[in-house]
Amino acid sequence: MEEHMPVSSSLSPSRSDSSNASFATAIQTPHKSDQPKVASDEEDEPVPSYCEAIPLRRELESQCQILIEEQLYSKAIFMLNQTLLSSQAREDGLKPPVHAAPPAQLALLSTITVHPHRTTRLKERDDLAVVADSWTYLRNLLSLAGPINADLKTAFRFRGVYRSHRQRRAVSGEDGHDGIDNERIYNKYDNEESLFHQAEDLWHVFGWGFNCSILYPHRWRYWKLWLEYMLDALEADWNWRQHMDEESESKTGQKCLELRRESLLMMYVKQDRAGRTRLTRVLKAIFADGKELSRRFFHEVFHNEHRLLKGDGQRPSDELFPTHVDVDNGEYGGYVDFTDSDEDVEGSPQKTPRTPRHGVSDDMFRGTVDSMPLRLRLFVLLSIVADALPSELSDLSDLHAEFAKQLREQPVQVFQHYITRMRDWAAESEPPEFASIVADVLVLLLDGLLPSASKHPYKAGDSVGDRMVRSARSLTCFFLPWPAATDNLEDNARVALLLEAALASVPPADLGACMPDLREAAVRGIEARGAVVKKSLGRPESTRRRGRPSKKAALGGNDTFLRETIELAGQRILLYIDCMTDTAGSSLET
Repeated sequence: MEEHMPVSSSLSPSRSDSSNASFATAIQTPHKSDQPKVASDEEDEPVPSYCEAIPLRRELESQCQILIEEQLYSKAIFMLNQTLLSSQAREDGLKPPVHAAPPAQLALLSTITVHPHRTTRLKERDDLAVVADSWTYLRNLLSLAGPINADLKTAFRFRGVYRSHRQRRAVSGEDGHDGIDNERIYNKYDNEESLFHQAEDLWHVFGWGFNCSILYPHRWRYWKLWLEYMLDALEADWNWRQHMDEESESKTGQKCLELRRESLLMMYVKQDRAGRTRLTRVLKAIFADGKELSRRFFHEVFHNEHRLLKGDGQRPSDELFPTHVDVDNGEYGGYVDFTDSDEDVEGSPQKTPRTPRHGVSDDMFRGTVDSMPLRLRLFVLLSIVADALPSELSDLSDLHAEFAKQLREQPVQVFQHYITRMRDWAAESEPPEFASIVADVLVLLLDGLLPSASKHPYKAGDSVGDRMVRSARSLTCFFLPWPAATDNLEDNARVALLLEAALASVPPADLGACMPDLREAAVRGIEARGAVVKKSLGRPESTRRRGRPSKKAALGGNDTFLRETIELAGQRILLYIDCMTDTAGSSLET
């Protein structure tokens, strides 16, 4: 279930000269487990009881708005946090209503946490405390009031310039009113520089954030916290609505999905284009890798946000004395000083960033591994939603098939970490849905890599898929004895890693029933993949498919790495089977 942050007290005023230690803590300390917190239908844990949220008093709301418009953010956030927490100290133990900031102010605070002017291009480093204070308030509000009572659905609605009038009306209602216009704040972070005006939709933000994890670690530092918070809100919103729908079902005896259809995630799903294009865009966001195509799909959210300041408010030498003038793209040859106020002028969309000079292999590996928990949390949440509302998002089998297709194209090092992380989640997570999701993906991956002679009765969406990949008998007959369908080293490395993960997911009791046959099948498969390795030794380095150099060589690892991956995975498979055999024998003796 959803785990909430302990409510932090902010009863002492925020000072402009406060230490950056609080911000560093906010950046470095994860707010919750990496694992998804989506409720299971079989869980008995109670859904968190949230406080009712009531609007701020008019005088207080106006005062906070004035402070924000005067850019006195710390004072405004202190007042909001003090008001939020002041009602919690009650002797009777009851949960009193909390005063929540209006949606416009919540949207502005959310923008401040990631905007480059308030983060990576902030000249006064002490002002970083504003970002930490903003996170304190947003976290406290989510913990106390929850995403529904806090009206995050209104606050975090994307209203970007790329959305047509018809789409805006479809999301906001027939009258075109989105519930936030009347609260307009005269501050650029609520208007032209707002995250919710700059970004096209939620998938744009996720895609660009994941691109930053690979290309721009200094930006990923801030986007990571924002994406974590959004996933927390999406999961908490879905859990509460699922709980209420199930309560209605128990009373009426009829299937109820009404509240889940109005969930925060479904708002974002409906904002995007319908059909197969929607599913493709969502999966491309999950697997955003910083390459040129990914940067075209998910460009910078804020204009030139990747640019950095050096030293004590000093720009890098190539930005201090630029000579090129291109007004349309915001390059003024050094004649304009880009201070915070100067960039209020709306600029043209930024060009697609150039490929960084540093090698992408190490950056891609580190960035993808760091962002992988968030990528998988989003995928798991989408799987739960697709299972409940297949007509709204996508059929579950289509979602898993597209995910498997995208995952199969990942470099082997990255592919291995995905499989390992998913296997660990399936083993550690209590809700059975997670294990079923992982099993379905494993079968789809193997189905696309193994030869036709190995084909099993499972088809995408078949209810027996989960049982097949976690059955010792099915592994013995349909999976373990086979190499990949091609003599491609990358494909055979992927097959070896998948079989290792599938074997580890089989219950030990099931393994004991057919241990000799299981080991024999594993040896046959290992020898078949070993023959592919020997065959590759006579070919030029990095030539793996039809005699042509592979463009993925630099990303997927060289031939030596792939051969070692195949060999070591085979050794681990046999070692695991032998350990299980010894364990089963010891159990029988006792």
